[in-house]
Amino acid sequence: MNHDTMQMDFVASSMKEPTLGQSSFLDANNKVYLKSDPVYHEVDKFFNALDRDAIERHTSYWEKLKPTTVVGKFRRWIFAFCSVHTSWQSNVKGYNALKDYDKWITNDKELMRRLKKCGCGLYNNRQRFLSKFSKQFFDNPDFFEKKKDESWVEFRNRLVPEILGLQKAKTSFALELLDPLKAQVFCADVHLFRFYGLNQSKDYGKYEQIESHWLNMCKMWNVPPYIARAIRWNQIQDKPVCDYWAWCLKKS
Repeated sequence: MNHDTMQMDFVASSMKEPTLGQSSFLDANNKVYLKSDPVYHEVDKFFNALDRDAIERHTSYWEKLKPTTVVGKFRRWIFAFCSVHTSWQSNVKGYNALKDYDKWITNDKELMRRLKKCGCGLYNNRQRFLSKFSKQFFDNPDFFEKKKDESWVEFRNRLVPEILGLQKAKTSFALELLDPLKAQVFCADVHLFRFYGLNQSKDYGKYEQIESHWLNMCKMWNVPPYIARAIRWNQIQDKPVCDYWAWCLKKS
């Protein structure tokens, strides 16, 4: 599988007898698949091997990218919307095409033109989602700020039903980008579900279970959750730091 893609994995598991900790279910095609419990061995091994130099390198990189203006914060949301079902390369292209949002924010035709020109895919949905969200955000930007009396997970879960098109993972991704060193949420993409021995499309109900484990491990190892996730992603991509894609966030 191409590791550059961030898409959900819709390939069904092969049929076999359930083992302890697994249950069989029928999918949409009336075929049996196995619904598994998380497996923690590989994740624990990753944290045990965390390199302090890598943590410091990623922390130093991301502490400079926290947005401090309303414009910068909105652009992080744009990036999250552009990350849905696409490669990181297309994610960057989509973001660069849309970051000058004043050119399209009240013009759905211009938004569609830019989406098609950059080739990031899912044009109709992205246009609909971004058009709706941009109005929501600028009508009430305070709604998209964390309240003092809510946890990060509560904050994320409050936003999810209000934002069309992102769901739990990509809303978490936006919060990670908004506050890379403090966000206590977990964007569980297909790679992270697989890291826990799960299938994202079939085991999505395990989201907060694996998120809780990841957050607890990060507390134990004194590493921000997003920094740990960035290190894991860069291990997959064989990159030392995130500049190969996050460079586009530096001036926003």
